[in-house]
Amino acid sequence: MNPGAPADTNSLHSSPRPPSAIMPFGAGGFLPKKASLAAAVESARCQKCLERGHWTYECRNSRKYLHRDSRTATLKRKMKEEEEGTQIKALAGAKDKGRR
Repeated sequence: MNPGAPADTNSLHSSPRPPSAIMPFGAGGFLPKKASLAAAVESARCQKCLERGHWTYECRNSRKYLHRDSRTATLKRKMKEEEEGTQIKALAGAKDKGRR
């Protein structure tokens, strides 16, 4: 017996899953159905011009400018909102104690 050869030649062709668990192509497997591909193109939004109906690599329009805050500005705004929220809760708690 050859030490590099498998012990059973049938084990090469056997699947670890039962045949019913293996999906054919196009049925939710690796390739999309043609109808879902057309729907995907219609609902796709280009990341360059932000319009619908085509992919970014097909885009012939100019890039749209989209202003976004920096991460630091976003974190500072969230911290300020949380601080104001805790101050409001503290004031509301103090008013409730005064009413009792």
